[in-house]
Amino acid sequence: MTVQEIHIEIDLALQDINSNRREKFFSEEKDWLFNLATRRFISQRINPKSNPKGQGFQSTIKRYQDLDQLLVPSSIPLYYLDDNTSYGILPQNCHEVIEESGIRPLLARTDCGLRYSDFSLINIDRSVCPVLFPQTTQLNGNTLNAFKGFKILMDNTVIYDTGNYPALVNGLTDTDLYFTIIDQILREVNKRTDVEVRWEQFNDHRYDFSLIFVSLGNNSFNTISYQYTSNVGTSPVTVVTNAIQQRYQEYNIPNTVNRIERPSRVIKTADYLNTIYHPHWKPTWQSPIVHIENGLVKVPHQKRFISNTLNLTYIRKPNKINLSLNQGSDFGDSVISEIISNMVTDIIAKVDPQLFPVYKNQDNFVE
Repeated sequence: MTVQEIHIEIDLALQDINSNRREKFFSEEKDWLFNLATRRFISQRINPKSNPKGQGFQSTIKRYQDLDQLLVPSSIPLYYLDDNTSYGILPQNCHEVIEESGIRPLLARTDCGLRYSDFSLINIDRSVCPVLFPQTTQLNGNTLNAFKGFKILMDNTVIYDTGNYPALVNGLTDTDLYFTIIDQILREVNKRTDVEVRWEQFNDHRYDFSLIFVSLGNNSFNTISYQYTSNVGTSPVTVVTNAIQQRYQEYNIPNTVNRIERPSRVIKTADYLNTIYHPHWKPTWQSPIVHIENGLVKVPHQKRFISNTLNLTYIRKPNKINLSLNQGSDFGDSVISEIISNMVTDIIAKVDPQLFPVYKNQDNFVE
């Protein structure tokens, strides 16, 4: 279903409300309400308490199939934090690590067979570049025209260009798109395999109103540049930011080490310290521990084993629909219709409580 068809179905579903309103719903309102309903739909699907059958996400076939296109298997490298802990960084587009019956199915690849003293560390340098997103004052007060020909370059390579998108060829037609374009940059740049970009936060550090560009794998870069037009003159303005090199330490695991993949226990923050020091609950190679906090994954270990990779499956953030940019939904027609129905039910409950019971009874559905 295209974004235009989504809006048509929303209009049809909103007829009862629109007939009682002096003003109609704007396209931006429909986009925002649908995206909000999409996030709520995902939360309901992965929450066993919202399931009449009382089963977890993967135990109900329909709930699993509804979100199947959002499931992403991932292998996260773990780095040295201290002598007793490894850590990794969750992917930028991670919405939720899937949970089944209260235990998240994380698999930590645990390396056994040698004592900790037999492992060595390798220095890994990663390019990190926080760049303040262009604001109105930077664009000489000309926000709309400034994004005509807006480009982002990594060294000399263009990694984002508004000229590739018909809706943005002539700049921004609406000031609201100034904020929407940030989501588009995150989505498009993060399709690359040599660099990723995050918004405002990376590795427990916050950079307000900034895009943070991070090299992936063995790649590196020196600069990130913005190019945009100016209302003064015809030449594009270029703003260059130098990257910094952050050093990480990876474990050098000898080939002679046996690698055993074991299910991991996910521990809440409040229980973390009590668990790792408890004589019976502490991490072992048979039952490693994983702790997730602020976008970081921490894996404590002992002298007899160490973890250098964490395999997990997560639900990625859904694409946001946007009529102006012709951006559609990730979901199929049946799921979109269900999201729209939930969205309209919530709206009616707020703007016309008398109509809500009638509409809700028409739309009752139990999995």
